[in-house]
Amino acid sequence: MFAAVLLWNVPLAGQWRGEPALTQLLLQSPPGPDLWESYPGGAYLSEPGLDEEEYRNFVLHGSDILRHGFSQGVKRFDSPTWAWLYFHRRVADDDKPWTFQPVELPGSSKADEQFYSCLVYSDSVNGCERWYGRLRYGQYVADIAVIGQEQAPHALELLQQAVRATDDLIPE
Repeated sequence: MFAAVLLWNVPLAGQWRGEPALTQLLLQSPPGPDLWESYPGGAYLSEPGLDEEEYRNFVLHGSDILRHGFSQGVKRFDSPTWAWLYFHRRVADDDKPWTFQPVELPGSSKADEQFYSCLVYSDSVNGCERWYGRLRYGQYVADIAVIGQEQAPHALELLQQAVRATDDLIPE
């Protein structure tokens, strides 16, 4: 039994982070000068090894979530190994009316792993309509989303600012 636990945790053992309350790891508001309001909702999923998760969702004042939305979630797993498995999990979306396209972004300087993408609907002539960042910090996985075609002119900048702000909140 001891050997199994050792083999499970040793490869990523140096990536453990401190464990503050998850609400301390979430942004109070999206970065930048815009006025944002809290928006209810969040996707709470059951995942193997998931200890707890928290989400915050925002909508630009006077708009709706599909035009000007922002979401951030943080999941804490039982170990960096569980977080690694979740981060690398692939969900089949072959029958979905959208595709995810990788996006280049000079992102986090502190994450152990990071991936950025945008969602394009198959019938869209406008290109990306949502931008995502997924970052793994040891046993944490942070998901950031900038939602809405109206966000396009500055979506990647907002995503990059949110990644930097998240870097500052995640413990070493």
